[in-house]
Amino acid sequence: SVGVEFVWERFQKSFLSRRAVEKLPLIERIQKLAEHRLTPRSKPAELATKGLALLDQLKASEPQLRIEKLVCRFQEWASAI
Repeated sequence: SVGVEFVWERFQKSFLSRRAVEKLPLIERIQKLAEHRLTPRSKPAELATKGLALLDQLKASEPQLRIEKLVCRFQEWASAI
């Protein structure tokens, strides 16, 4: 909704660094991918490859982030058949 977007934008400007705001689209992509429910039609190996690549990209620019749980999640998907 418009109100939520307004509050979120104000929050970003007040509390997040410019660098953090620049990373938000990448983080949102990773989050949406991680929340994906695997179904019989899903291609878990492809989703895992995509997720691990995005995490590598994020980790390269922000090495202090702790992303081990997400890495494990995508690795599990990679081994799913």
